[in-house]
Amino acid sequence: MVADFNGTGGDISLESFMGVFLILAAPAYLLMALVMEAGPGQATPGKRMLGLRVTSLEFERLSFPHNLWRVMAFVVVNALTSKVVILVNLFLKGNLLHDRVSRSYVINWARSQREQKDEQ
Repeated sequence: MVADFNGTGGDISLESFMGVFLILAAPAYLLMALVMEAGPGQATPGKRMLGLRVTSLEFERLSFPHNLWRVMAFVVVNALTSKVVILVNLFLKGNLLHDRVSRSYVINWARSQREQKDEQ
């Protein structure tokens, strides 16, 4: 990945690799979350595997601007107070700080579907 001016291969350090990885991965994840949570699936791949979906208060799909606000709230809340956020989120029973700020909800879609079938 790194070559010196003589054209020979140089060594890449773990620190520089992780730096480049974080610079590329963080924006890529935020873009993926923005597109996938506002899309018809309403979830990132991890949420999808767990049977979760991101919804509005009316259990509808988030609009693109609403989901943009959700992603921005995620970045701001976690960037400003990362250690405090982890501690606080432990006691919020799943309604995390960035969800509260953006007025969005992550629901267990599979459980909701089972409960709906049980009621019928």
